[in-house]
Amino acid sequence: MLEDEGLGETYRPARLANRLGLRVMSPLLSASDEPAAAEFEGTALAGRTLFDDEGLPSVPLTLVERGVLKGRYAGRAALEPPAAPNGHSRSALENLPTPRAANLFVTADPAVPRARLRAELLRRAKEAGLDWGVVVRRLGEEDSGRSDSLLAPPLLALKVHADGREEVLEGA
Repeated sequence: MLEDEGLGETYRPARLANRLGLRVMSPLLSASDEPAAAEFEGTALAGRTLFDDEGLPSVPLTLVERGVLKGRYAGRAALEPPAAPNGHSRSALENLPTPRAANLFVTADPAVPRARLRAELLRRAKEAGLDWGVVVRRLGEEDSGRSDSLLAPPLLALKVHADGREEVLEGA
């Protein structure tokens, strides 16, 4: 247990920490963090690191496998439930190192063409009584100071209409 309440809040485990072994997303999806990856499809990755900010080697981490939560980010700070540090702690200006993503890869198996994904999005939107769906194209940087959010904020989100139109959602 951490003595300092501020530190306790900073290192509070994510809401998913107690869901290891349980389904947390579609069984078609898997997610892993590859901190040592230098590029993806020819684009340099800004998250590349060989050692984390606690001096541990950065190693690949399987987070979700076919929809089931398999792992989580862990640093040297005490966590509940306990987890061994895995080389994913990073710090920001004036902040202690906190376990977080470096290069997060989400894969689909089987891979689905974009047109089919779009059709499925619109089908599900229609089932929900909507004439449109939302596609998030770009996420911003996470705010390590906020513990109430599981995801980085969207920077670019599009409202996708059945007739093929796409419009940028303001404020995303």
